[in-house]
Amino acid sequence: MSSPSLLTTTGQAVRLRRCPALSAVGLGTTVVAPVLMHSGCGVPATALFLGGAILLLGSVFYALRRTACPRCKTPWLQYALGEKNINGWLGWLTSFTECPECGLSARDCAALPVQRTNARC
Repeated sequence: MSSPSLLTTTGQAVRLRRCPALSAVGLGTTVVAPVLMHSGCGVPATALFLGGAILLLGSVFYALRRTACPRCKTPWLQYALGEKNINGWLGWLTSFTECPECGLSARDCAALPVQRTNARC
């Protein structure tokens, strides 16, 4: 039986699931805002646009920086996008069992007691 991915073992798979949903909401609000602006709702449209842009960029930045190794802090999403090929980065990211930088494995994390910190493991 194969071991679970390191991303799942450390509890960080949820971060990657949230990013597309939050980005879609941010993109949707930035698309709707100009329609409201054209209708004469300047202030609400501007606020909606700014909020959507912040949500869109913030969710992507959050996923890029916070999906990282709890031991060496290597950002795994950035590593996957930069080091893996265009067709293989997502498959690698959802299935890797060892940190490419420090060698932390899913088995090592599963054996440790759960800590009361942001990054489990």
